[in-house]
Amino acid sequence: MPIIHTIAQDYRGKEFVALGVNVFEKSGEGAVLEFLKTNEHAPRSLLKGDELYNSYGITGIPAIVIIGRDGKVAFIGNVSDPLRPIIDKELGK
Repeated sequence: MPIIHTIAQDYRGKEFVALGVNVFEKSGEGAVLEFLKTNEHAPRSLLKGDELYNSYGITGIPAIVIIGRDGKVAFIGNVSDPLRPIIDKELGK
């Protein structure tokens, strides 16, 4: 999450939004909400994202999905992939 937090901060004020998606939660929604409140690196997050996870064909977590301005998936990968060039391309840089 620190990587996503840093990227979100770097692109603040641009047409970029970073969202977390919580999947396969076993500890309950309350535990997730508490974590989100107390973790400075936690992005705004969607809860109960199992269906979303499955619909994108993601096979592992954490995963990164970049959706372009056109609403189409531009990239699916992980945090070790070079994200900034993909984001810049989608932002028209």
